[in-house]
Amino acid sequence: MTAEPEPSDPRIPEVKAAALRHAVPPGDWPAVGSVPVAVLVPVKNEETNIVACLRHVLWARQLVVVDSHSTDRTVPLAQAIGAEVYLFQYSKEGWPKKKNWALDSVPWRHEWVLIVDADEHITPELAREIAENSAPVSVALARRMLWRMLGAEHPMLAHRVDSRAMFIRGQSADAREGISAFLEKRPAEFPDRVSDGLPDVFPGWRAPAFE
Repeated sequence: MTAEPEPSDPRIPEVKAAALRHAVPPGDWPAVGSVPVAVLVPVKNEETNIVACLRHVLWARQLVVVDSHSTDRTVPLAQAIGAEVYLFQYSKEGWPKKKNWALDSVPWRHEWVLIVDADEHITPELAREIAENSAPVSVALARRMLWRMLGAEHPMLAHRVDSRAMFIRGQSADAREGISAFLEKRPAEFPDRVSDGLPDVFPGWRAPAFE
């Protein structure tokens, strides 16, 4: 069963200023939301760590926090910085574990999910390595989706575009090359090009008039 993200926490306004202060850490980072990967951060009562952790992964297209009933301000802080928060329920049987449940239940919008603990900080070097090994078409498409969907009238519009993009890109030569390169433990050589391989995931889109 696909999980639903938690509704916005009413404490967001009181923590938003602290969460967004100096949002991107110093360093040579990829642009915010520009890398077509997802990041998963499992948490419980990580108020002192969650903001710094998420600041170091703002380059990822999807940020997901899976929470185990935190009693501190972990949830509003994560939401204030832009993460989707999902609530995990422990079972008496001890299974599934939180990470396994998240990988199976969260509606991921990207093929690759990077799992990061709340007290870990991704470095600019690792972020750029991930970005540089992403397919150029996927990066360009993520940027276009980011900017066009900022003004979407409803989140479902963005969800439909994401789903359409995943379906098209999942059948691409880039996807086949990425899987082969991973299995053969070699750098990927993505064949698709932005100039002629950028899929149309916005049917009926009309560019607004520039004034």
